[in-house]
Amino acid sequence: MEKEIIKQKKKLMDEFCPGIFEEISGLADSLNVPVGKIRILSDDCINAGACSQFTVMPNITENGEILLGRSYEYSADDELCLSVIRANGKPAHIGFSILIFGRFDGINEHGLTVSMSSCEFRQKPTGNGVFCPYYEDYLGTLYSMVFNVSNADVEVCFGMPARNKWERINFNSPAKITRQTEIIKNEYPENPASFWSSLPQGSMELV
Repeated sequence: MEKEIIKQKKKLMDEFCPGIFEEISGLADSLNVPVGKIRILSDDCINAGACSQFTVMPNITENGEILLGRSYEYSADDELCLSVIRANGKPAHIGFSILIFGRFDGINEHGLTVSMSSCEFRQKPTGNGVFCPYYEDYLGTLYSMVFNVSNADVEVCFGMPARNKWERINFNSPAKITRQTEIIKNEYPENPASFWSSLPQGSMELV
């Protein structure tokens, strides 16, 4: 990676996530590789998935709470590390890591919640209807989360919710390392040739 690009990315990280570039540099030093070789600095190391998101406002929830939900669809060989971080002088936060240092989602102790999808705008046809857990094409559900923004906690389900249990995580959860074993079963479309279909023109327009 060109030094100028690394310099620009360091500037953004220093502004929006102070200290993270020093962590990345420390990893590069310990591995004895140039910092530009660390994958989190690469723009093309992640394929797009097919994640879903929703928000529920307090006027329709039972206890007047704000909920944010997300599913994470990708291939089964992705890293699945849920972290509860309690760093001195920083707000504690809960979220899944990506490429060790990054976060795809999370909530901090004040209820600030961030979530994103890695979907890209591309010319590949879009699946029509509900997807099967087709992990080979980055469509299988690896985990789902429902953030309670009002209470600053989160419910998590590894794998497809229809096959696995939900667990509540909060900032009072004990500090420990645990390993989860969940059912990740790859399924294939009954009719692969017709699994992908183009959406009608104008069907994605905002109204």
